[in-house]
Amino acid sequence: YENYLAVKDELEAGKILSNLDFNINSVVVIENINIQKNNNLYQSKSEQLTYSHKDSFNKITVKTKNICVNTCVLLFNDNFNKHWKAFSANKQYKIFPANGISMGIIVDDNPDEINFLFENDLFLKLDKFSNNVLKIFVTTTSIYLIFWVLFRKKKITI
Repeated sequence: YENYLAVKDELEAGKILSNLDFNINSVVVIENINIQKNNNLYQSKSEQLTYSHKDSFNKITVKTKNICVNTCVLLFNDNFNKHWKAFSANKQYKIFPANGISMGIIVDDNPDEINFLFENDLFLKLDKFSNNVLKIFVTTTSIYLIFWVLFRKKKITI
């Protein structure tokens, strides 16, 4: 988005977002951020960007090459959470609440891509635990099946 409206808190954002005349497709409402509004941000342009998860469950890469030639807001439609980090090859971005429940970042350096990384110790520990439980289950089941095939008693019918 190249047009945004900065508000002081969630209450003010809620009032704006609940107004039936407000066009959520052209303006992002951002909260709790002290920025100087750039005069180039009145074009009301929005684009849907491509992203990939690749080999990671907690990292998302968004292709942004030549998208934010001027300053723009990148709206990430996931619930705002303090454990998300946003960065490009050259810069770390501050993530702020946007449109009430989503996340947004101000992009002012025209990067080729921006990475969102979820870093929560509990989440990572639970992922590791569930992977270990799965490995134990597969190993135990495999051993059981091997013993069952090798040592089962054959019934003799007369």
